[in-house]
Amino acid sequence: LRAGLTGIAVATAIVAGIGWRSGDIPRPPLQPRPAAFSIWGVIYVCLGATVVALTRRSWAQADAFAGLLGASLLASAAWLWLVTRSRGASAASIVVAAACALLAVAMRRVEDPRDAWGWALAVGPGLLAGWLAVASVLGVLLGTGATRASPAWLLLPGAVVVAVSMYSRNPVPALVLLWAALYSEPSAAAVLGTASAIGTVGSIALLVQAR
Repeated sequence: LRAGLTGIAVATAIVAGIGWRSGDIPRPPLQPRPAAFSIWGVIYVCLGATVVALTRRSWAQADAFAGLLGASLLASAAWLWLVTRSRGASAASIVVAAACALLAVAMRRVEDPRDAWGWALAVGPGLLAGWLAVASVLGVLLGTGATRASPAWLLLPGAVVVAVSMYSRNPVPALVLLWAALYSEPSAAAVLGTASAIGTVGSIALLVQAR
């Protein structure tokens, strides 16, 4: 049941994004270049693998994990509808989406780097969490109508991603920050790149230590 419901949430997010055009909204400060958003295709493919893995693995927090993942996807889909209708509600929805994805990642720690199904449960949510952490800043800036913003806005989500990556021993959310950094202005890239390096190295070190 949890795999089916998560699959429905993934499909809903995909359908919501079909035909959506970002040209209808202003570009917020700190937004990476458009090419960075191609990561969504990879996210959805990997989340498909996560849905399959949910049919193969069960653990005490599996239902909560799937519920948080589904809530994140539905909240991010809601943002697409809200962003042209309500600035406050759209900002809240993207923050909720990021928080749910990050909590889902924290609930599924990587135990064995050789476990393919374990990675199927880790990669998709990790990609989603890392990207939505960045998107939450953009959503808040867009919701407040800001036209300029300091890269310091990225410090909080960067720190949260580092903490979640290291706690879960999952380097994927931190690696997403590097992807965003590659398409960002230099000052923002410095913040994102530093957080990515700390989170990636730290999570891998903890994973190796846990073996």
